[in-house]
Amino acid sequence: ICYLIKSHYKKVGKAISKLNDTIHETPLSDEHYNNNKPDTTNLTAIQLVSGFNSLGIHTMLSVLSNFPWLYKNFIFIGVSVVDSNSFRDKEELEKHRVKTITDLNKYVEYAKKLGIAAEYIYHVSTYVIEAATDICIQTAKEFPNSTVFAGKLMFQQERFYHKLLHNDTSFNIQKNLQHYGITTVIMPVTIELD
Repeated sequence: ICYLIKSHYKKVGKAISKLNDTIHETPLSDEHYNNNKPDTTNLTAIQLVSGFNSLGIHTMLSVLSNFPWLYKNFIFIGVSVVDSNSFRDKEELEKHRVKTITDLNKYVEYAKKLGIAAEYIYHVSTYVIEAATDICIQTAKEFPNSTVFAGKLMFQQERFYHKLLHNDTSFNIQKNLQHYGITTVIMPVTIELD
């Protein structure tokens, strides 16, 4: 069973690496660079991300293609997940903080090169769902005309074990935010396993 699970994760890894090619295909230039601070009165996309990766970029590009010219701001939210022992180790905690901020800055730069005002918010926590929910609530108060977006890997042929092996973090956050009346949209990113 362990070998089968490992094999599955390797296949998923290969499929995700194919998505990375799309990141490089998107034409980016400094011609439309937007260095403005996000305006709290404009429509804002609050996007949950976990590291700078193809899932996050595809989610952002899906938002832009499905809602063209609608969202003027992007706020990227990242939660660096650490275990409780890391809170005692200042070096380890700093490493997580730097990695999270570096990745979030990449998203901000990507959005700015697409002509969108952007910034990031990060938090370090042992529990991603609770931390992400709290940050989204605070950010939605600051940007009242906002929608929360999260990406979710979807498989072209869904199998019964996919739910067991891939978490439902985005759905759990969506459920929490619904209690506060915050619109949350899960953007599917479909991959095909060989």
